[in-house]
Amino acid sequence: MHNTGTKSTPHYRVWVYCFNSIMLVLQVLFVFSAWRVFRHEWMILFPFSATDLSVIYLYVAFSLQFFACLCGIWAVYRSNRYVLRLFYMLLIPLMLGDMFIGLIWAIRFRLLHLNYSNFLTSLWTEQVGINAQQVTTSFCDIWDDIQQSYQCCGPLGFEQLPHLLINYCGQQLNGTMIPPSCCPQPSLDGCSAESAFQLACDKPLLKWYHSQADLLSIIGYWCLFPLKLIFVVVLRQELAEIFLEIYKEGNQELFRHWADDYQANRTDSNDANGSDYGNGSDIQDDHNGTSENDSHKLLAQTQSVQFRIEMTPSETDLT
Repeated sequence: MHNTGTKSTPHYRVWVYCFNSIMLVLQVLFVFSAWRVFRHEWMILFPFSATDLSVIYLYVAFSLQFFACLCGIWAVYRSNRYVLRLFYMLLIPLMLGDMFIGLIWAIRFRLLHLNYSNFLTSLWTEQVGINAQQVTTSFCDIWDDIQQSYQCCGPLGFEQLPHLLINYCGQQLNGTMIPPSCCPQPSLDGCSAESAFQLACDKPLLKWYHSQADLLSIIGYWCLFPLKLIFVVVLRQELAEIFLEIYKEGNQELFRHWADDYQANRTDSNDANGSDYGNGSDIQDDHNGTSENDSHKLLAQTQSVQFRIEMTPSETDLT
């Protein structure tokens, strides 16, 4: 049913094409960025995983958004009002879901800031500290990398280290020994307390996590959500025009019948009104002088009312 002629694409169709194309690009960027964050080895130091309910919701939501965008493009190209209605109806719950999950993530980030030091200390002592049962080489390598990268020592800083540490990654340490990665120049002999890094590692790790999550927040809540809001609220009229066009293509005879009947009624009414002027020569001359302007006004009024008649079925298609 779609047009195959050479005439240009109406602007309201271009809006829908552009909206869905931008949405698809942003969603690909979001998925790639999220994959890059969650596969990073440092993510084991944070209380988030790929199996959290909030993360699973993102899997489902983005799958539906991909499907909705493809439906929108296909529906406009094929002039299918049923698929177009499905596209519009999917956007509304997805937008509401974004608001809900955004609130949940804001709460989780707040709790992360409040409790991260305790979480990191507990994890650290279980993996490489006094409560460690079996030290994994990968965790030791990660922690060494963090302490060297941020010039920090332990989750709470060097002063708290003796209370948390008896051995470090299988290395037995006495009261004067420091983990090699806490030293400016790591060596098996360690370094003195004066030259060891004093900074705690919890704040640098939180800063790193924010640097990774900021891009996801920008794409999700400063790009995707406003786009959906704009389309659902502002561009609803553009969608109504597409519904009108699709409806009109399938009901050409009905629309032509309405327009012809209305124009005939208007012509009869004007003829009846014109007979009331009498037969005076001055009135007749004035009527002849303005007949051309009256015909233009009549045509404009006919087109305006015809447009209002045509818009009637499209409003019901959106509900």
